[in-house]
Amino acid sequence: MSKKLIMPAGSKALNTNEMREVEGGKRVAFVNNDICKKVVSTVFGTTEGVTKGMIIDKIDVFANFLVEQIPSLEQFVSMAITTYSADFADSLVEVCGSDEMGLAIDVGFPTLVDFSAQLPAVTE
Repeated sequence: MSKKLIMPAGSKALNTNEMREVEGGKRVAFVNNDICKKVVSTVFGTTEGVTKGMIIDKIDVFANFLVEQIPSLEQFVSMAITTYSADFADSLVEVCGSDEMGLAIDVGFPTLVDFSAQLPAVTE
């Protein structure tokens, strides 16, 4: 027997920005394209051909070093890496493949951190 979720007739799907507002989230940073590419280039010597796996490997190296230096952070670092490194790496690869997009970092309630490749907001 399969169970189906039945939504009320007047319900509406929310997009990511609407959900962030409902959850009480906010944008904490937008890192522009040039800075993202500078960071990747500093770590890898280039932005060409850098993959999600390569970025995750470097995050793991940094995380292990951090825990060696500050053992009390092990549980926090492990949780953060497990939860966020793939999303961060995906977004960073997408940003590096673009000439315009930057890295948006949003925080929602209670502990959601979201990384996404986005075009900069236009300000007047």
